[in-house]
Amino acid sequence: MNPLLDIGGLPRFSEICIENIDEALEFALKEAKHSSDEILASDRFDFKGFFLAMSSIEEKLKRVWGPIDHLNAVANTPEMREKYNEWLPKINRFELEIKQNENYYKKMKQLVLSDEYKKFGDIEKHMIDLSYRSLIRDGAELKGEDKKRFKEIKEELSLLGVTFSNNVLDETQSYELFLKSDEDIEGLPQSLLSFLRRQAEELGEDGWRLTLDAPSFVPFMQYSKRRDLRERIYKTYIQRASKGEKDNTEIMFRILKLRFEKAKLLGYKDFANYSLDAKMAKDPDKVIAFSEDLFSKSIGKAKKEFEELKNFAKKEGLSDFEPWDSAYYSEKLLQEKYAFSSEELRQYFPVNIVIKGLFEVIRRLFSVDLVKEDNVEVWHKDVEYYAFKKNSKTIAGVYFDLYARRGKRQGAWMNEVIGRKKKEDGSIQQPVAYLNCNFTPPSADHESLLTHDEVCTLFHEMGHVLHHVLTKVDYNDISGTSGVPWDAVELPSQFMENWCWEEESLRLMSGHYQSGESIPKELLSKMIAAKNFHSAMFLAARQINYGLVDMYIHHRGPYESKEAMQEHIQEIKAKYNVRKPLKEDRFENAFLHIFYGGSEETYAAGYYSYKWAEVLSSDCFMPFKEKGIFNKEISEAFYESILSKGGSGDFMSFFINFMKREPKIDALLKLTGVSE
Repeated sequence: MNPLLDIGGLPRFSEICIENIDEALEFALKEAKHSSDEILASDRFDFKGFFLAMSSIEEKLKRVWGPIDHLNAVANTPEMREKYNEWLPKINRFELEIKQNENYYKKMKQLVLSDEYKKFGDIEKHMIDLSYRSLIRDGAELKGEDKKRFKEIKEELSLLGVTFSNNVLDETQSYELFLKSDEDIEGLPQSLLSFLRRQAEELGEDGWRLTLDAPSFVPFMQYSKRRDLRERIYKTYIQRASKGEKDNTEIMFRILKLRFEKAKLLGYKDFANYSLDAKMAKDPDKVIAFSEDLFSKSIGKAKKEFEELKNFAKKEGLSDFEPWDSAYYSEKLLQEKYAFSSEELRQYFPVNIVIKGLFEVIRRLFSVDLVKEDNVEVWHKDVEYYAFKKNSKTIAGVYFDLYARRGKRQGAWMNEVIGRKKKEDGSIQQPVAYLNCNFTPPSADHESLLTHDEVCTLFHEMGHVLHHVLTKVDYNDISGTSGVPWDAVELPSQFMENWCWEEESLRLMSGHYQSGESIPKELLSKMIAAKNFHSAMFLAARQINYGLVDMYIHHRGPYESKEAMQEHIQEIKAKYNVRKPLKEDRFENAFLHIFYGGSEETYAAGYYSYKWAEVLSSDCFMPFKEKGIFNKEISEAFYESILSKGGSGDFMSFFINFMKREPKIDALLKLTGVSE
């Protein structure tokens, strides 16, 4: 049997190959079309025989396509990319044809107006309402040429997003700089040198191979004394996918134009209004006001932090402070103010101890254990699988793919393997997730040593996993993160990061990689004291800046030209920043969150959601801060009010049920050190 068609359990990764794809997808699409045609041709518009049956068809196709989509992200090869790009439009076309099918829309409308609907509980009504709204957002009410044009736009946007992502991946992974002399590597810590040496040896080269991947680029910018090399690699990094055949400028211009046209076809003023109509915030002007308010509250302190950094660099002998100096002098200033370095701290975060501590935090909070299972097929030797167990019974699972490698997408993310639902026989389909990161791989001498930032990243992504697997909802469409407004989906992930800053939990996740000794109390105290080191500068110059770029470029009509688009983006970057960005800064050309193919309904005109959700998550953490970070009563309330609910209702009501009030910004400003 074709392994991709075996959707009764976990994917059979050891058997999946390029040759499986055509057969599997041809069969799956044929079956999906036959089943959907049969249902849509019938006179049924009831909940079980129509609505749940159509949902099941979508889920089955998703289960076949899912491993292909995943492997394209974590094991990208020219052959996989070609096959993925061949089938993606076909998958999208089928899904859109279903959503635009007049019989489907007619039956959904009949269901919404039926007596049966009136008798449903709130969860069922909410799920049907979300599905009905999704149909309208996918052009179900359009007619004739408008419907045809909408379909063309969707297909083109999908392909453009994939091309955008591929260009960023290629530009990131094709760059390499070989360091040959002791002068080239001056200041670099041993952990980085070992990693760069292995990178060179794998290609049969001498010296140290530097790339633009995060485990290479980030520490190099922090520690390299070679200012000329820092400048060279920094400028290369900020200009990824902005020149030559991999230039994303035309793609961005086209994406923005098509998104505006799509929104107008559906009756929206612009794409930002279309995007926010399905989110908590609803109104682009409200989001801009929220972001500008945060900016105004943080920019004063951010400028002071920037002046402090420049003055420190000047004291160190640097008169002309440039962006490629920021990470280097920030690290030196951090060492001077708090007498420790990020590299010193790394020794106390070996990956296995961090994972053990993460699991203990989860056990104490939510009374579930994670147990490694070795008999599960994976796609790479470094991938591990863990089962979630409650009262010794398996309830869910998660794949851990933690390390950077060639052919793997940048960043960190969680994705669904299987969603939770109650099956027809009354049993529960157990949810499973992918957790993906890009940490430095283990060396020949020791396991991977994480920076504290990477520890926070691991906890962040695990927050998404918990949201997915601890749901109690019985319908796949709204269980876990499904159906959750995108500006609320980051709440559990950012919520979990707080345990990376509390001494009680830090003790659980740390120990020297050689001796196993706990972090010295003095070092731990320094790290916690340094938590908000230059936090206002990061908030103003990066997160708010990125969010406002995203919102403004979508909250308007199409640009007249590529040049007008670039000029506008430069204006926004300069206005909402601590310092004017370099003229050649083209970070937007690699802004995967908003231009990647999967961003259409998520972070496009939605990047603000990181800060929006952080307001919610900071608020939710304060009861723990006040009454104990492992307080069982509070953690149980958080689980019942938010984690278990998935997307089964109004998310603001979930928040209010937990906090007994609407959210306030105070906790975020306090926890980030912007206010006292």
